[in-house]
Formats: sequence, C-alpha cells, structure tokens
Amino acid sequence: MKLWRAGLGAFLAAFVLACGGQAEGGDNDDPLAPEATGSRPPTAAPSTPPPAYRGSTAPPPAASNPPERAAPALPLNQEDLEQQVAEAMLGKYCGNCHGVAAIANGRVMGGFDSVEDIEELVEEGYIIPLNPKASPLVQRIRSGEMPPPGVRPRPSESEIRALELFVDGSDRFF
Repeated sequence: MKLWRAGLGAFLAAFVLACGGQAEGGDNDDPLAPEATGSRPPTAAPSTPPPAYRGSTAPPPAASNPPERAAPALPLNQEDLEQQVAEAMLGKYCGNCHGVAAIANGRVMGGFDSVEDIEELVEEGYIIPLNPKASPLVQRIRSGEMPPPGVRPRPSESEIRALELFVDGSDRFF
C-alpha cells in the first residue's frame, strides 16, 4: 500500500511541477509570469482568456494577413463543365500512357502526352471540333484500338458516347 501511495505522490509532484509550480501559493517557475514585487498590490485576472497559442513555439496568424486560399476551380458555364468531364475521362483511360501520369512515370507512349488537354488535342488534329466521326482520337477509342486490347479498365459505351457528344457539340451531353 505504501508503494502505491509513493507512486501517486511522485505522479502528483511531477504534475504540479509541469503545471508551473505548487498548486496553492508558493513559488511559480513560469517564465512567462510577471515578476512579483512587494510594492504593488495583486492585480485582478484578465477579463479575456490567454491566447490559445500560449506555450507553443508558433506565433498566431496575423489577423490582417489571412492565409491565401485558392479559389475553387468551378466551371464557369456548361461548356467548361463538359470539357472537364471529357478531359477527366481521357485522363482516366488514356492518361497512364499519354498524359500527366505517363510524364510522371517516364512512360509516355508514342510521343503523345497531352491527352488531358482538349485544346491541345484540337491543335494537334486528334479531335476535329463538331465532327467526332472525323476525329482520330474518338475513332480509335470507338473501334477499341485504344486503350490497347487487354488494358483495363476500358471506357464504357456511355462514356464513349458522352465523348462523341462533347466533340459533336451536342446539347444532349447532359
């Protein structure tokens, strides 16, 4: 029983010291506490609580300088949304060999690495606006040539149709 009390006593002593001194009266080892002088009467506790960061090494964020936050990349209109959906679909099924993931992995196939950029696909002639039947990229996906046979996952029929409708400029996309 005495061993248990000694352990509890040691724990409490360590706790009190960690809290900055003795529980009631006595010396205060808090380096942030103001020095006590015998000539001044004790002052009342502050009306506001101390800042939450007291004791941490990081200063609080400046109130006049809030952290910068990037504006959310929301589509501005229906066309932008359709383009984002088409780029996401191409990135999902083609990006490992012809997109950002291929560049990151150093495995770009066929020298073609911009499959997630519709504007560049148009500039390079892979997509012919308003004509999915003449667009080489759409036709290679439609025929099953791309992604190559055996590569999984593969775009579904509805995803291929959505890409065709996007290239066609049809308002039936959504």
